[in-house]
Amino acid sequence: MNETELAYTSAVDLAAMIRKRDVSPVEVAELFLTRIKASQPALNAFLAIAGERAVAEARAAEAMVMRGGADLHVFCMPGGLAC
Repeated sequence: MNETELAYTSAVDLAAMIRKRDVSPVEVAELFLTRIKASQPALNAFLAIAGERAVAEARAAEAMVMRGGADLHVFCMPGGLAC
């Protein structure tokens, strides 16, 4: 799956892909942060971008996935979704 397809994947499908380890939470977070930063000058859609926090939380989610005990419902999906 290329980056554009991944960016338009639903949150439900992203969570399933993360659980199956087809994609990592860090990869998803970094993809959305890159897209946000690229579009922000033109769209001005975000008041604040908490990129470092998003990546830190993605690393924590990834650690849970790798241990096999991930409940991804406790983590927010990146990309401007309210949690």
